[in-house]
Amino acid sequence: MAALVAFSYVLLFDAYVSPSGTGWIYTGTGTRTFYGLATDGYFPSAFLHINKRGVPWISLIASFIVGIFFLLPFPSWYLLVGFISSATVFTYMMGGAGILVFRKTAPQITRPFRLPGAGALAPIAFIAAAMIVYWSGFTVLFFVFTAILAGLPLYYIFYAPKRLGVPRGVSVALGLVFWAIIGYLSYYGYQNIVYYFATVVSNGSITASQGANIQHATSQRWPHSPSFTP
Repeated sequence: MAALVAFSYVLLFDAYVSPSGTGWIYTGTGTRTFYGLATDGYFPSAFLHINKRGVPWISLIASFIVGIFFLLPFPSWYLLVGFISSATVFTYMMGGAGILVFRKTAPQITRPFRLPGAGALAPIAFIAAAMIVYWSGFTVLFFVFTAILAGLPLYYIFYAPKRLGVPRGVSVALGLVFWAIIGYLSYYGYQNIVYYFATVVSNGSITASQGANIQHATSQRWPHSPSFTP
């Protein structure tokens, strides 16, 4: 029994240490992402500024701010971890497809290591990553896809004027409209539409009392959201 108690303290300590290490890694990864997008011309050149130690400090600050915003919509550590894990695995889906695309579009590139059996392993890897994301549950996937869609206007605002010749005003206006649509659907859709149909699908049917309970919980959280009738 004493050994189990001691082991529980080890797990508790690891619960603090492990996320801290992951946080430092993702801080560097996010900074490199901002810097890389600016290098390719997708983000403003301000993100390319580095200090005397060679650190892109504006990209570092931007990564920190974005990380803070990711903490806002999650009421629990469980949902935050689920979101980060699913978003990470979501990026793995591109690996299976990417290796086959690059072998067809860039066969001349020198490859120090060439994965044998990629024609079979790549589809399997893609399916496995997709299933892991799918099994994360609707709540986590809702936040993951909302975050992905919310980031698309940034890509278009900076990419379209330079590469597609679209006027900056038009690209900004389209981005704002897209954000408004995503915000509206995220705010009203989750509790009023998706939650309702998810209950219907999971239970097979929904009674009037169940619908009233859902409507009451929804109105308590978002008083101005539209009502529905089961």
